[in-house]
Amino acid sequence: MTEYFLGNATEHYQCHKVWTFDTRSVQIGHTVFFKHKYLTQPSIIESDTLLRASAKLCAVLKDTGTPVKGDTRRTVSMLMDIFKNVAKTTAAVEDKHKESRSNAATTHTTNEESEPMSN
Repeated sequence: MTEYFLGNATEHYQCHKVWTFDTRSVQIGHTVFFKHKYLTQPSIIESDTLLRASAKLCAVLKDTGTPVKGDTRRTVSMLMDIFKNVAKTTAAVEDKHKESRSNAATTHTTNEESEPMSN
């Protein structure tokens, strides 16, 4: 059954007003399940993990108080190169995910608009 949330039913304790597509009327329900097809739970992606790791590394290097030289400097430069390369590839993957989510939302909207409304 397709329903659209209208808001809280102020005249009833902990109830919600919903418009039901099948009956074409406003109904009051005690329990409402919000199902979002095209919204997903955010997850920690690789670029977020890399940003957190680089922030921690920067904090550690700043706390040492001595200039970074020699092997440590070369290692930090190598890590920065790795971060940059991974960020580029991750950005491309994220762009593909954003595009597919956008396409799915457009398809969903188009499907809803094209559904015939019976009287």
